[in-house]
Formats: sequence, structure tokens, C-alpha cells
Amino acid sequence: MSESGRPPVDVAVIGAGLTGLAIAREAARAGARVVVFEAEGLPRRPFEAGWVTAQCDADEHDATSSLRLAGRSLFFDWVAAVESESGHRVPRREGGTLVPALTLPELEVVHDRASWQRHRRLGFETLTGGSTRDRQPGLADELVAALHLREDRAVDADALHAALLVSAAAAGVELHLASPVFRLVTQGRAVSGVQVNEGQILAGVTVIAAGVSSGGFGLPPVPIVPKRELVAVLGLGRAFTHGLWHDRFRVSPLPDGRVFITGPLEAVGFDRRVPAGRLAKLLNETFHLAPSLGDLPLLTAGCVLRATTPDGRPMLGSTDAQSLIYATGFADHGLPLAPIAAKLLVEYMQTGNPSLDWSAFDPRRFSQ
Repeated sequence: MSESGRPPVDVAVIGAGLTGLAIAREAARAGARVVVFEAEGLPRRPFEAGWVTAQCDADEHDATSSLRLAGRSLFFDWVAAVESESGHRVPRREGGTLVPALTLPELEVVHDRASWQRHRRLGFETLTGGSTRDRQPGLADELVAALHLREDRAVDADALHAALLVSAAAAGVELHLASPVFRLVTQGRAVSGVQVNEGQILAGVTVIAAGVSSGGFGLPPVPIVPKRELVAVLGLGRAFTHGLWHDRFRVSPLPDGRVFITGPLEAVGFDRRVPAGRLAKLLNETFHLAPSLGDLPLLTAGCVLRATTPDGRPMLGSTDAQSLIYATGFADHGLPLAPIAAKLLVEYMQTGNPSLDWSAFDPRRFSQ
């Protein structure tokens, strides 16, 4: 019995974002008694563009690209299960994503990316500029070519998060919102639970899935690097049915007509401000490729802080501190990685052997 007077749980999860809830739901469905602690109230994702991608920025075969492909292959069946369990519908964009080239150097990048994906036998289509404009009206005449990636799509992330909260609770997960974890409870080299307002909560396994806040809980702390992603939300652009993925901007239209424009990740620490000049540059570069979007009203603008690591690879697995597991550092691929992270972590908890080699994501690589 813990000092809070409650019996121990099997799994304590820090963070009620998509990854934390996915892990909690999976563990509860496997029979574990699971509790989730979230520092904020009811988390929302108003600036989450909902990308579910594995090919858009893939240029080489490595462990991270393999993990993203595995995650995407699970994702939409997983969403369907969450919808069934929660009774909530999760809207999704089915039109695929275009990777455009406006210049000859960009065309070379597109060709190289196509060559790699052909070698991996991934599904894609190479389009001329004219064919791309036929596929997605409203694009600029300067467009030279594009890749059409049918399997790289998007969902309404806010709707998915709401459905996952209900699904996790239906599976038996105990959710504590607005309940921050102050520290980990340890016994020797083992983590035995968490310290919250009501006292110590003992747990067989503690999972840190707290996004940019994940770095402060570890023993020792792990190097999570927060990066800012600027977001502008336009509406309502129902004529835009395909995503656009460019190195300097991305466009993600959702079924309700909102169009999310996001920028590249910026290393500015925890700064959540939206610089007017940078937002204007992001919009101008986007409108150069998609001038029709410039006629849409700006609904809102903000940012998302993404958890990254110094080497750009996710942090997934156990640490030297026994009974402590990380699931963080997913950068801007958090959505498609949530179900595969949940699957691998629960396999590890059950058997010690996840079905996919995750050694490249070992949190201990930063302390060696």
C-alpha cells in the first residue's frame, strides 16, 4: 500500500497526449491496471495539423523510417478500433499528399526521393506540373512536378484525442487530469511509482510520455529538445483535398474545410510566441505554391512545441533505472508513431521482447 492509501497499479503513465493515452489503452486492454497523470486540464490539439505520414520526408532506409512505416501501417485500423470503442467519429483526409518541386534543385530532390521509395517498393506516383494541377486545382503555374503519396494522409487530431480519452477510460484506464507528477519515486535503482498531489502512487512500471516535458523526470534527466512549429489555420477551403509537403511549409486540409499551414521546426526553446514576420514569411511561401489559399480567411494562428532529441531519433524503451520506460522525442511524427509505440511498449512489458528492433531508440544512448 502506498502512502496515499491506495493499492499499487501495474502501469503509471505520465502524459495524456496521444502517445500516453495509446500506451495506457493498450496496456489496459492487455489486462494491466493503468493510471494516467496529466499536468494540464483536458488537453486539446487546436493547432495539430493531423499528419499521418511515413514517406513525405523519407530519403533513406534507417530505423526511424522503418518505425514510421510500421506506425502508419497500423494507424487507420487503430483509429477505427478507437472509433468503435468510443462511439466518436474521427474525420480523416483520404486524398493523399503531394511533394512538389518548383525549381530544378527541388526536382532533383523529388527524383532522389522517388528513387529511394521505388527501391523500398513503396507506393507513389510521379506527376508532371500539369497533372499535379489537374489533381489539385489552385496550384501555381511554376510547379514543375510532384510526388503523389496516397498513403500519407491526415486525421482530425483533436477529434482523435477526444475519442481516445473515451476509449482509454472504457478499457479501464484511470485518468487524472490537472494532476501533475512532481517526481519519480525510487527504491535503490528501481523506479517504484510517482509523487502527485495525493501522495505516492506505486506502480510496477512507469512510462514517461510527456512530450517536451519528458526530460525533467529521468534518472538522470534525458536530453529532450523542444522545437516550435508555427501553425496558421485557414478556412474554409473545401476545394483543397490533398496535403502539400515542402521543406519550408506544409499544407494539411481537413474534411471540415479547415486548412492547416505549418512551418519547419525551430529551435527556440519553450518560446510559444508567434512572430508576425515569421508567420508572414510562412504564408507568403505557401501562397507562392498555392495562390488560391490566399483568398481564404485566417481563422487563427499559434504554435505546437515538438519534443525532439539531439540525434533526431525517437526515445523509446527502458533505461538503467529499472521499471522506467520512455516514449517521447517523436518530433512532428507523433500521430503515426502513437499506436506502434503502444504496441511495442506493451509487448516489452509482457515478454521483454518487442516485435520490432528498437535498439536505435534506446534512451541510454545519450548516457553512454
